[in-house]
Amino acid sequence: MQKKIATLALFAILLLSISSVLTATTRAATETDIEDAVKDGLAWLVVQQNSIPLDPNYGSWNAYSGQLEAGTGLALYKLCVRAYELKKGNPDIESPFDLDYEYSQNVIHGFD
Repeated sequence: MQKKIATLALFAILLLSISSVLTATTRAATETDIEDAVKDGLAWLVVQQNSIPLDPNYGSWNAYSGQLEAGTGLALYKLCVRAYELKKGNPDIESPFDLDYEYSQNVIHGFD
């Protein structure tokens, strides 16, 4: 009986130790973390765009094995949403097509 109690006590101590370690190492993402992740994601996204001018699918994103419309539509949606998010803090950006927007050429080529 004492052996079972000792085993349970040891298990409880071990469980509390593990949970305190996991709790101590996790934290919520800060606004800076989120902004950095969005910037990294957009940088990756634009690199995936077809940038070969002589290709008939120039400006598209081939995200779904030949379904250019779906991949291109999703990529353009995110790039346009980002432009409107930035517009709130930057009155120089009027739309995703505005040349002051970093990804305006990607948007223009995607819609073309």
